[in-house]
Amino acid sequence: MSAQTLIRQAGAAGVELRLIDGKVKASGNAEALTELVPQLRQHKPELIQFLQDAHVTTTALIEAAMRACDHHGDTDAARKEMRLDCLNTPQHLRADLQTHFQQTYPKAKS
Repeated sequence: MSAQTLIRQAGAAGVELRLIDGKVKASGNAEALTELVPQLRQHKPELIQFLQDAHVTTTALIEAAMRACDHHGDTDAARKEMRLDCLNTPQHLRADLQTHFQQTYPKAKS
């Protein structure tokens, strides 16, 4: 099972996985978490790598989303809502959203 699949299953079961100080931390539905712990332990290195990559992706996603806000002249409230929407996007979908924003609102050439 891939880390992405495991994270998707965890999210669907109401379990959130985060990387804190290089360690995978899980919170949420206790029953689902009990069932997932063996798989989480088995795939720990892949989960750590995926979550590290997800952090980089999330940072790039928010940067690209803010370019979209700049393009549309959004208010501070709209920019805040966009950030929250990005953070509420499931981790396994963030890379696709980042790609969309980067293609639609590319960085200005220096």
